Amino acid sequence: MALNYAVNKDLALNDMEAAVERVQDVAQSMQLGVVFDIDVQKTIATKLGEDFRPYRILGLCNPGLAKAAIEADADFGALLPCAIALHQTENGIRASVYNLPAIVDQLDNAALAAWNETVKEKLAAFVNAL
Repeated sequence: MALNYAVNKDLALNDMEAAVERVQDVAQSMQLGVVFDIDVQKTIATKLGEDFRPYRILGLCNPGLAKAAIEADADFGALLPCAIALHQTENGIRASVYNLPAIVDQLDNAALAAWNETVKEKLAAFVNAL
């Protein structure tokens, strides 16, 4: 069985900057901080001298949820922060959000069960708000 590692949503946008702004606005409204923003298109152009389609990766974090997860499992930090990739398709900008709950479902850690249910709800709300 394949792991459903991303939750996707096609945005009604064709402009990457507008898509980044939308993610930032929704993140802020849901107490998520944007802790990094990688412009993959620019990085590939700079480092490899090649053209690439518009593609951005943003790292999202809720400090309270991150702290609770790390307290339950000190190694959990390797899974943080949650990322969202914004990439240009022929139909506009697609948001692919890291499906962290799908990973946590595979762990044998009862201490994260309630935490994971909260994150599932927040992930669904975030994607729907985009």
